[in-house]
Amino acid sequence: MIIPKTRRSAVVHWSDDRFMEVSFFLQAYAEAHSGRELILDVFNSAHDFLPLEETQQKKIILANKRRIRWVELKEKDLLVDVMFPQEQLVEVEMSGGTVFGGKFPVEMPPERSRLSDHLNFTPQFLYLIRETGDLILNKSYLLLVRDVGGDAHPHA
Repeated sequence: MIIPKTRRSAVVHWSDDRFMEVSFFLQAYAEAHSGRELILDVFNSAHDFLPLEETQQKKIILANKRRIRWVELKEKDLLVDVMFPQEQLVEVEMSGGTVFGGKFPVEMPPERSRLSDHLNFTPQFLYLIRETGDLILNKSYLLLVRDVGGDAHPHA
């Protein structure tokens, strides 16, 4: 049985500073939540190697997701109808010195709503909302995160 897939474009940034434009193949229904499968779901799945299509060569590759620093999304990947109770304004510094500003969408209970909770109790890949294009970040390559939202918690 063939499962219909939707193609979504993105730019993958590897741990060795190379980057590549690719297409992800997403299912119409996600396993872990209602609605369609997201690129973030693919990254936070149990699979170490992800099937991607290299845009230039039109060839399928199996990419080691642990060696991906971040992914630049061509279009929003979050479900539009999903509202997050909180967004945390942050600045993140990646290994290699690249700095991104944006907002982490937070879906944590109130007692676990600090920035440190979000970083420590979420899966390996994080979604960062930005005006210039959203990113998916690999926590293994995050050097530091600054809370720039003004509501600084002493133990953030």
